Amino acid sequence: MASLSTDDSIQLTCTHCRSRFRVRSRASLKPGTKSACASCGTKFFVVAGPFPPAAPPQRITAPSSADVDAEPASVPSGEQIPSQGPKTYRLSFFGVGGSLFGMHLVNLCLTILTLGLYSFWAKVKVRSYLYSQTQCAGDRFAYHGAPRELLNGAGRATLLFGLPYLTLSLAPRYFEMGAATLVTGQLLSTILLMLFLPVAVTGARRYRLSRSSWRGIRFSFRGKAIEFMTLFLKGSLLTTITLGAYYPLFEVRRQAYLIDHSYLGSERFSFDGDRYGLARSFVGSVLLLPFTFGCSWFWYMAARQRYFWNHSTLCGGRFVCTVQGWPLLKLKLGNFLLLIGSLGLAWPWTTVRNARFLFSNLRLNGAMAVERIAQDERAVTATGEGLSSFLDTGFDLG
Repeated sequence: MASLSTDDSIQLTCTHCRSRFRVRSRASLKPGTKSACASCGTKFFVVAGPFPPAAPPQRITAPSSADVDAEPASVPSGEQIPSQGPKTYRLSFFGVGGSLFGMHLVNLCLTILTLGLYSFWAKVKVRSYLYSQTQCAGDRFAYHGAPRELLNGAGRATLLFGLPYLTLSLAPRYFEMGAATLVTGQLLSTILLMLFLPVAVTGARRYRLSRSSWRGIRFSFRGKAIEFMTLFLKGSLLTTITLGAYYPLFEVRRQAYLIDHSYLGSERFSFDGDRYGLARSFVGSVLLLPFTFGCSWFWYMAARQRYFWNHSTLCGGRFVCTVQGWPLLKLKLGNFLLLIGSLGLAWPWTTVRNARFLFSNLRLNGAMAVERIAQDERAVTATGEGLSSFLDTGFDLG
């Protein structure tokens, strides 16, 4: 297609890739010659306007690079165009509180009737709903977890961690074994907790990513528990020694490990943030805590969320997060009032509010080479998922 301009130039638009080119001189378009798009190579006709005098469409030769200026094509809303410069992939959430409330009410009743056993089935139903209502670039996410996997994982977590922890922390007190034994038991239970917490984080992330998919391609986590445990213990120790000053650096290093070892199919996520990137926001928020009644921490939470997302990439695309402190404060305060006022029954609406808030402030920019992503399934267990639930680490994708 061709369009006229007020000067002697003419604009050409490729009908295949929608790339636009401006030919500075109309005289260079000679009838009877062939033309090809400089971006995708597709041959096409140029339909001329009232110049030269009325004539049928002619094939022309693509002008030389000296005569052509490439301009970005306009992309219709919702249309993905291959091989065409940077794009924006929007994330959307379509869930509604009413639908989730009905599911939550049934799950709650069945969980009570089964003395908690149905909670694993309830968790899978809720996650499946939330994933199915989340969309990126026109495609919905899917959750593939099974209730029996969670049940078995919880059982293994109880045997590996729950029983030893409760024995060390409660037995000396219950049997009145003396002060020395009590202190020793508390110390050993704390050490056990510190050892198993990073195992729970990596195990839960490994399981949940492996049970999540987009466009039929599974996510995965390939980090090693022993590596993350070393990082976690070192960071916790330095945070304690420095009275919290090392905390923002610890958070960045921890996030970097989790992101750098996460995959979508065969393609790895990448984190390029600097470990000192959150230090200024952290110091400012802490100094303002006494004067803002703790509200300045929400600005740090927003800065942390922006920093983590804005320094994460996938397959050539970069995430962009626009979360700000004041909207985040209003969201959390509103959720708190809803939960208090409804005695917890408003949980479905607060969950939907959180999801909509995040995805309305998150997008993926760049010419992401989706065609490079290949399936790469790995067998994992739900033991880490059970540990995460037992310890309440908060690593919940749904």
